[in-house]
Amino acid sequence: MKKLMIVQPTNGRFASEVQAERKAAAQDAADRLGEPLAVLNRAGEPGDYYEIEMEYLAEHLRKMAQADVVYFVRGWTGTHLCRVLHTVAAAYDLLMLYGN
Repeated sequence: MKKLMIVQPTNGRFASEVQAERKAAAQDAADRLGEPLAVLNRAGEPGDYYEIEMEYLAEHLRKMAQADVVYFVRGWTGTHLCRVLHTVAAAYDLLMLYGN
């Protein structure tokens, strides 16, 4: 089973909103690929504070190293971390999907 990483902006959002969006993204990705996907857990939780922002990035990169597919939720271009993750996913030729 392929592993899915979901990249989404979370700043200023309730955990319930983030979780609902993740569920919809996972379903959309599975529908598009026509197969079930194992969703990788988030690196950190909404509202987590990291004294060193690069530690947060490193956690995301560790997750991405496990992924076969990376799904970018709508709005990803407005967040620096999401744009960096997109650059890395593209550089390593990961399969990328984009939310509407």
